[in-house]
Amino acid sequence: MGGIDLSGTVTESADARFRRGDAVICTSYDLGVAHDGGYAEYARIPAGWAVPMPKGMSLFEAMALGRPIVVADLPALTEIAPHEERGLVFPAGDAAALAATVERSMDRPDERAGLADAARTWVLAERTWRANGPRLREAYAAAEAHFAERRSDS
Repeated sequence: MGGIDLSGTVTESADARFRRGDAVICTSYDLGVAHDGGYAEYARIPAGWAVPMPKGMSLFEAMALGRPIVVADLPALTEIAPHEERGLVFPAGDAAALAATVERSMDRPDERAGLADAARTWVLAERTWRANGPRLREAYAAAEAHFAERRSDS
């Protein structure tokens, strides 16, 4: 199963360092080539490959921090990773296209690094509390004004 890296939650571990529900990330180790990668629903890896997710970091942020992104052409995903801007996109449900897209990413290290850097830059600029706080305040203020106007009209 493809996928250059993976992140997820531990479902089972015999290693005392990890318990069910722990968030982890794993990069390298020939993932997606010799071992199931991040596109697998489940992946069994040696405990030594897993790294605990840094506290306060989402799975998406961990992958976006310098990791290439390949997504299906679903609107919610392409909004996050537009094709050849912050990631690569393949047609949803098309396993051959997914394989070709992952192969393209693996064959073009400069492109992969550029997309990963663009994703990292975007996450830091657009998906932090510092960036989202003012947008949320504006959205709540607009909603409050809208409902206040509707109340005064009744």
